[in-house]
Amino acid sequence: MSLSKRISLTFLLSVILYVLSISATAVKEQHIYGSDKYGWPNVFYSVAYDEGRIKRLDFDIQKFLLDYSVWFGLTASVMIIIRLMKVNRKPANHLS
Repeated sequence: MSLSKRISLTFLLSVILYVLSISATAVKEQHIYGSDKYGWPNVFYSVAYDEGRIKRLDFDIQKFLLDYSVWFGLTASVMIIIRLMKVNRKPANHLS
């Protein structure tokens, strides 16, 4: 696989994992507190609402990119480890 395909695959997998982590770790305090929070390990987006009306929106781009960089780093690490585990299929030429 060429380098550009590996980089594209790494970006694609990291985006997929990031979206799944956001949807799985969303803290929804719907009717009790009237707020939703998104992001792991840093909450980058929160919304507060009351009776169906949005009262407050908070979005922090730095925390958003920091959260994404965690998933990109994990995905890139796995791709590098897989690349390092490649088997050399050329026969060894030993001098006797």
